[in-house]
Amino acid sequence: KRRLAAAAILALTMPLSAFAAGPKGLWMLTDGDNKTDALIQGATVNTYAQDPGATLQYAIQWDPAFQLFETVGRDLGDIGGAYTKTHGPAGELSNNSTIVGQHLDATLDTKGGHTYATNYTTGDVLEYNDGLFNGPTTSIWNGGAGNIWSVTYDSALDTLFVGQDGLITEITKAGLVLGTFNTLGGGAVRSLAYDASDNSMWYL
Repeated sequence: KRRLAAAAILALTMPLSAFAAGPKGLWMLTDGDNKTDALIQGATVNTYAQDPGATLQYAIQWDPAFQLFETVGRDLGDIGGAYTKTHGPAGELSNNSTIVGQHLDATLDTKGGHTYATNYTTGDVLEYNDGLFNGPTTSIWNGGAGNIWSVTYDSALDTLFVGQDGLITEITKAGLVLGTFNTLGGGAVRSLAYDASDNSMWYL
């Protein structure tokens, strides 16, 4: 609960210079509609064209074991890509979920080896059987259709944080809700990232 309270007032307590500096870790964003990715570290932002660029790639995660970040297509069966830190193409991945819908974000559980992704259409937080988006897929929690945008794994607490419309919900990997807090502005939390380097959370 203390952690949730601290995260909730993060934007109020951090000096303005901290926002200008940006996250210490590498924050990866996708702009699927424009088929681009953005890599953000500190105040540095680099954008790249997705490869292959024929599908809308939204869900993204960092895989520390292979030192790659991985995207998959938004829709069932779409192809995504695996990339180096400098966005060099390193392979392709398919969206092999067994649940139809728009998959908008993903995160890798670095302790358990599972990938968790959000399905905006159905409102499910999905668990894939490994870090490469391979099925079968299991829904561990449903937060309401059209209300689940983003997800990040907190390696310090071994829990998941899920971005919704105007709030962020913390859940266990079994889907038990631990708490929620409102976000500033109340808009959709379209991207969410936990920065292990300073135990902070960032959202868009």
